[in-house]
Amino acid sequence: MSRGKLLTWIVILFCSVLLHGCIDEEEQRNLDLNGAIILSDPDRVRSLIRSGADPNYRINGPNGDPALMTAIGFFDDCRKNHKELETKSREVIKVLLENGADPNVRLSTGRTVYQSFHLLVRPTDPEIEKLLIEKGAK
Repeated sequence: MSRGKLLTWIVILFCSVLLHGCIDEEEQRNLDLNGAIILSDPDRVRSLIRSGADPNYRINGPNGDPALMTAIGFFDDCRKNHKELETKSREVIKVLLENGADPNVRLSTGRTVYQSFHLLVRPTDPEIEKLLIEKGAK
């Protein structure tokens, strides 16, 4: 992941903290979910989904990346640059998929999350590939 994209996520998290109490609870849970994904915290992701966060939430509106794509992007970065977070990041993807994240949702590029996974994650991770297919990826 580029430094620019990482900086964008840090700004989003910072704004989320600043806006706490200024936005509705549902939006706050969804912003917190994206923060937990970025921090590779599967327990927090699970807890937020149980409390109502949407595993298909798109940060930055309808054309933004869904939570699953964010998780896949961070997994790829962890695999390349932060090996100690790779297992936790993989678990975040599992939690999202187990809780209804859609691998076939289209991104602003026109590709699905599943198609983008193949373009982004090289070499492909067989465990995540299997999970995506089990959850209906086409």
